[in-house]
Amino acid sequence: MLAMHFPAPSILRPIPAPVPRRDARRELLELITLRTLEDEGPLGGAELSNAVAALTCAFDLSNPIYALLHDLADRGLATTVPGRPPRYAITDAGRAAAETLAVRCWPAVRDALVELNVCLGCLSPRS
Repeated sequence: MLAMHFPAPSILRPIPAPVPRRDARRELLELITLRTLEDEGPLGGAELSNAVAALTCAFDLSNPIYALLHDLADRGLATTVPGRPPRYAITDAGRAAAETLAVRCWPAVRDALVELNVCLGCLSPRS
């Protein structure tokens, strides 16, 4: 019987962080948070944390959502919507900031998507 050797599955290794600088990693987290608020409307902290976590795990980013939300609110990029629990919404300034961040972060995101494609390529249909 022919022995077959398979390479270690690359999909089991974490995808390298697409953004090496700490400030760039923070920018990517801000972009993900602002775009999530923009796309899904006002969200509570836990809802937002879960939505952001679904994306940040692909980029090996930690998710300090509450500290980030307070910072975004202090800078006028997000605001709280009255009620219990408090919900957060993006502001017009937040939309503009998200667009600026998207332009700055997109090359790293694109590179991470290429890396993910390479990692998952072994799962594609062969025929």
